[in-house]
Amino acid sequence: MKRVIILAIIYFCCFNFTILLGQKPVVVTGIIKNSNYDKFELSSASQDEAVKNQTVTIDKNGKFSFTIPLKQADIVHFGFDKDHYFVGAFEPGDKVFLALDADNFSTIDSVSGSKSMSLVKEISQLVGQSTSLISNINQQLQQNQEIIYYNSAYNAFNPYQQINKEVDNNVSRIVNTTDHLEKQVKKYTKEGKLMKKKVDSLILLTANDLKNILPVCKSVKSFLSNIKTPLVMPLERIQGTEPFRKNVDDYVALLDQRHQLIDGMLMQYFEEIEHLSEVRDNLMFNGLMGDNKAKIQFANNLIAVVSQYAPLVREFGQEYLLKVQVNETIAKVITDEAQQKIQSIIASFQHRYDQESVQINETTKNLILQNKENLSVVMFIDIFNFDNNTEFHKEVIDALFLKYPDNAIVKERKQKLKLFATEVRVGSIAPELAYESPDGTILKLSDLRGKYVLIDFWASWCGPCRKENPNLVAAYHQFKDKGFDVFSVSLDRDKNGWLRAIDADKLVWKNHVSDLQYWNSQGAKLYNVSAIPATFLVDPDGKIIAKDLRGEELKRKLQQLLGK
Repeated sequence: MKRVIILAIIYFCCFNFTILLGQKPVVVTGIIKNSNYDKFELSSASQDEAVKNQTVTIDKNGKFSFTIPLKQADIVHFGFDKDHYFVGAFEPGDKVFLALDADNFSTIDSVSGSKSMSLVKEISQLVGQSTSLISNINQQLQQNQEIIYYNSAYNAFNPYQQINKEVDNNVSRIVNTTDHLEKQVKKYTKEGKLMKKKVDSLILLTANDLKNILPVCKSVKSFLSNIKTPLVMPLERIQGTEPFRKNVDDYVALLDQRHQLIDGMLMQYFEEIEHLSEVRDNLMFNGLMGDNKAKIQFANNLIAVVSQYAPLVREFGQEYLLKVQVNETIAKVITDEAQQKIQSIIASFQHRYDQESVQINETTKNLILQNKENLSVVMFIDIFNFDNNTEFHKEVIDALFLKYPDNAIVKERKQKLKLFATEVRVGSIAPELAYESPDGTILKLSDLRGKYVLIDFWASWCGPCRKENPNLVAAYHQFKDKGFDVFSVSLDRDKNGWLRAIDADKLVWKNHVSDLQYWNSQGAKLYNVSAIPATFLVDPDGKIIAKDLRGEELKRKLQQLLGK
């Protein structure tokens, strides 16, 4: 009898001790499908020692259960391994059943016994819809027959065009070199006859032309004879692609005409060039340069070939160039149309995604706001970018802080809101800067309203600042007449050093200010500048639209805003 009473007293004391501590146990039972795990570890987002590193066993059927005492609502992490985990939200007194799938811990198959976990399931389903939407649209894009056709066509046509451009470049070199050869020959002939006393000069001055033209002739000849690559387009011609395919067919037909032109007008010339090069090499390598008769014979052959073919090559070049220009015009139409078609189809899918995504996001956001006092929503608010949804974050965190002022996650979020309120950030109005210029005049940032202004925090002693100055000077000169200006705030403490740097780096804009307080610069403190160079790009309404733009990045942004 005494033993029964003692046990009852112990139970009563323990029960009351739990109540006194304000803890109500959370009982969780569940099952995990497709599980290869035999255990997982629990941890608390608020670092609750009662939860930390508790190990839960999973039986062979995937079932598990555990009990944890909680003082208040908490986020609990189920760690299976470093890459696989589940995160749940529980409130004191919850008696929860969970059905999970080890193949996808981001969703919940079923849940009961917990308002928080039911909310987690509902929001997770919406997030899953968004993920599925992206996956479905990407899959449809990959299977879209028009995209497949135009992408295949572009990928076939582009290298084909590039190869033939190389041929065009070689043909152009042949035409130009032949023209130069003709000019050299004319210097050492009179009425078409060799001036024999000039034979050595002729051979010497035409050597480079022969050396340069031979491999080019061989390359063009080999391409046309042996390695000419046919254009392999998609076999299936889908509806609506007929005009596009006609342009491709026209391009190929005109290209064939060009190749026939080379074949009909230049092939014999190529043979003559090869023969002349062989004769000249024979003279050089067999010691026949001292044989005047052999040199004169070679020179006469050279003069005859150039005299016969140079006018023909010139005529060919003019005709060929006209066909190249037409071909290039058609090629641009082909590549532009292929790219535009692909971009247009992608844009239509993007529009559809945007519409459906907006609807899902609005539903998700409204669901979070309707339950903003439930700790579980803190798991999902980062779906919405903080900078673009500041008021949403503020409303949720303020509501949670009222209910859970001691929760570690909520306290951290509340602190972030406080810091954000004082931060000079993109989207906020640039705080006023009003300091002395070198001549003692007070210059104000607000005086430049109506322009795009780069606020530049720098100093004469700052190496990276001085290195960046030439880029800033170049940007100023390029865009100053289009509504761009610079407002330079120096962190110098020596006025003479500041002035020398302005002069040396040719910082010709008039807006230079400094309170000469070094790192105690009031302007730097106002803008939370802890390292220089630091820049803030301000729009004509005084709003900060970008931070820390330098070099090419600054130039691209200004081109985007003001044009090239």
